Amino acid sequence: MNKKIYDTKAWKELRRQVLTEEQHICHWCGKKATQVDHLVEIDRDPSLALERTNLVASCQPCNSRRGNAYRAKKQAMKKQQVFGPAPMPTD
Repeated sequence: MNKKIYDTKAWKELRRQVLTEEQHICHWCGKKATQVDHLVEIDRDPSLALERTNLVASCQPCNSRRGNAYRAKKQAMKKQQVFGPAPMPTD
């Protein structure tokens, strides 16, 4: 994750804009949003990091859940690249 972007004035303004436009309502569950979530992760496409259409308001649990799922999937893909796909069972 590129932490540097979160310290920029541009990010802070865009984050405030997203939360205001989406009335602090989580895109995923409808609860109170305090964070902004990238639909396409920054490491998948850094050019979308400050793209408004790539951002949604999110509550902390939903944002964490999505981030954890993405990291787990990414880790599983790395393991598959190293070890190859699991062998198919034979009868």
